[in-house]
Amino acid sequence: MSWLAVKHGLQKAWLWCKHNWKVVALLVYTILLYLLFSKNARKAKSVLEESRKAHQAEIKSLKKAHTSEIQKRDENLKRYQEIMKQIEQEYAERRESLSAAKKKQIKEIVNNHGTDPQKLAELVKDSFGFEIHTGGDNE
Repeated sequence: MSWLAVKHGLQKAWLWCKHNWKVVALLVYTILLYLLFSKNARKAKSVLEESRKAHQAEIKSLKKAHTSEIQKRDENLKRYQEIMKQIEQEYAERRESLSAAKKKQIKEIVNNHGTDPQKLAELVKDSFGFEIHTGGDNE
């Protein structure tokens, strides 16, 4: 290609740009906006991704805590039922009936000290006058 052909092509392009200046201005404006805001978009994406990861970690820890609480509740309920069964058997042997107030007192003892079998057995012995075996003793 010769210099005259390049010059002629540039003159045609300049004429076209002068005639269609709105298209050129819109194209320059679009390119300028893209360059200005693309950096912020990448930063926003990274912030959103970090936020999503933190949210997922929080959900995971909440599920773990919930599972742990449910398991503890089930264990305490099982202990309560076992202790109630033992106490009712003991009272049946003594030919006494277990009142609702005493059942409530036993439930409070189990809820407050359900994780410590020794303390639980001691409190039941002190409150009701007989021993229970919570499974923690090796007798």
